[in-house]
Amino acid sequence: MKLNDAQVAAVERQAQAKPLTDDNPAMGQLIEIFGDHTFYADSTGLLVFELVPEHVQGYEPGLYAVVQVAEWGEEGTGSMVPIEPKMLGGVLRLDDDGEDGDGSNGDDADGEDR
Repeated sequence: MKLNDAQVAAVERQAQAKPLTDDNPAMGQLIEIFGDHTFYADSTGLLVFELVPEHVQGYEPGLYAVVQVAEWGEEGTGSMVPIEPKMLGGVLRLDDDGEDGDGSNGDDADGEDR
């Protein structure tokens, strides 16, 4: 999902994560492969945020899950390999009004506790 400016700012405040910029040379290929998303990269690979589905335990409206869609390829190549999307431990509340709820479970965007 493509995040709006307020949601991107909420991710930055809550998880200290910045998205890949639209002028990133890989952006066209990422959109072609994964669709139009706001992409984040960390040590595990390529991440996006998706609304937490209603069937997931602990569901609340407005919660977004960190979803890994690719992992780093062979070391030193800078390439990524698509994987079956998987929800990581991180969950953030990304309200459109710019307010951050207390929906974070204490994980940051890379799924690691801080």
